[in-house]
Amino acid sequence: MNKTVLVIDDDETIRNICYKVLSKDYEVDISKTNNALERLKEKKYNLIITDVKLFDLIRKSFPETVIIVFRTYGETINHMIDGYLIKPFTVEELKNTVRKSLEKRNILNGKKIVIIDDDREIMALHRTIFELKGVHVESAYDGQDGFEKIKKCKPDLVILDAFLPKIDGFSLCEMIKKDKTLKNIAVVLLTGAIIEKKINADLFLAKPIDPYELTSKIEELLLTD
Repeated sequence: MNKTVLVIDDDETIRNICYKVLSKDYEVDISKTNNALERLKEKKYNLIITDVKLFDLIRKSFPETVIIVFRTYGETINHMIDGYLIKPFTVEELKNTVRKSLEKRNILNGKKIVIIDDDREIMALHRTIFELKGVHVESAYDGQDGFEKIKKCKPDLVILDAFLPKIDGFSLCEMIKKDKTLKNIAVVLLTGAIIEKKINADLFLAKPIDPYELTSKIEELLLTD
């Protein structure tokens, strides 16, 4: 069954181009801005392409839907947006943005992740966001317990804070990458410090980090892995 797509724009030319291009691969509906909310009540969509003005309302009402936003050059982008198209755009840009946005959103479903952080509030927030995306999450609050859980469940990815009790994140990352049975696991290291030595993490991210930005970066990492 084809993925369902709703294109929302007041420009008839834009709507018609999107319909013509995307209908070859998807089930596509088009709508003006003032009719969009009624359309969304009538039917569930896998992906929505919309003007930036409607983004916050649609994201709040449909958190699991992939959203691509039309924008102009230089316009600020919300980190919760799955993709964007700068007007004017080419046919290939339209097709590639839709395809990549759908692939990115689905990449986490069914994955196993171990999160290691001694901040329980941050841990709970990250767990909630990842579980909404279909991820099985194991958690640990110190490096030693975290390493045991990694060895036991062999996750697809590990997220760890740089400064942990018992075994710090830098050392834990090296332990993972030197273990023959664990070395292919992707490691994301979160740190607020300047890193002066070479660490074999697959991705470094600065703390504090918004959980939606974190998931977006991890989706990109797994998509290119």
